[in-house]
Amino acid sequence: MSNPIKDSIFKELFEDRTVFYDFLKAFLPKEITKQIKETDLKREQTELIGKDFSVKRSDILYKIEKGNAPKGVQGNGQDIYIYLLLEHQSKVDQLMAFRMLAYKVRIWEQYVNSHKKESEQKGFKLPVIIGIVFYNGKAKWTSPMDVKEKITEIKNMEEYLIKANYELINLSNIKEETIINMKNALGVILLTDKPNVKIKNAEELLKIINEEIISKLPKEEQEKFDKHRNAFIELFGKRTDYKEIEERYEELKEMEVPKMFDTLEEIAKRDREKAKVEGKLEERKELIIEILNQRFGEDFDKSLEEKI
Repeated sequence: MSNPIKDSIFKELFEDRTVFYDFLKAFLPKEITKQIKETDLKREQTELIGKDFSVKRSDILYKIEKGNAPKGVQGNGQDIYIYLLLEHQSKVDQLMAFRMLAYKVRIWEQYVNSHKKESEQKGFKLPVIIGIVFYNGKAKWTSPMDVKEKITEIKNMEEYLIKANYELINLSNIKEETIINMKNALGVILLTDKPNVKIKNAEELLKIINEEIISKLPKEEQEKFDKHRNAFIELFGKRTDYKEIEERYEELKEMEVPKMFDTLEEIAKRDREKAKVEGKLEERKELIIEILNQRFGEDFDKSLEEKI
């Protein structure tokens, strides 16, 4: 099922053009991104794109303004759209290629409706749409990358197969070192949300983020992180399930960044020590039950276990 909390966190994050631009530079082919300027990007509305589908998803649509299309991209000189679908499903959608094609058709419909006069001309062409799925689920992504693979192949009818693929950004497949080396605010948030991060505990994760990323960020990126710190706090709280973070959320939002990290480390340390004490108590409980079972055997009242 969809994760509405993560949906809203990342939708708000990528609605910031500077963060979205960082995302494109990190994960799209360099021959495309090196020719896109941040100022070329204009965010568009997406309310009508995903309508009528049973599963509600969060999406972001940006347009590269006419005349600023990257060289070498089909439709040079026309508007180009970049459509990002945020996929936080616990189950991989095997129809993703079909859905992405359907979303693209909706974008083209909107484009034609807003260019009615031009669309009647022989030379009119539809814009290129770069479809991207950003997936940060734990399950392995097994959905086909092209709608062609979801269409039945019949001998001598191959030419009727539709080819329509999408770019997949799978957070699980991105190495921690790669994210750390991004050296920007986006990298901090991605590392915090990475499902299979190879870090032993929350304290170590905070230390890496604070010492290896935050402290080395240029001023501009530090300001960007401060602007989106809410996303970091919410994702870290969701990852660790620390109640104290939820209770002190408003307080954490207002702290200076260094103090915020110190406070989060203190929370993580307290939780670890609490878990250690609870673990020892559980071990003692199991030992007492084992001794009583050996001493009284079948005469031991099992209902007493919960009271120990």
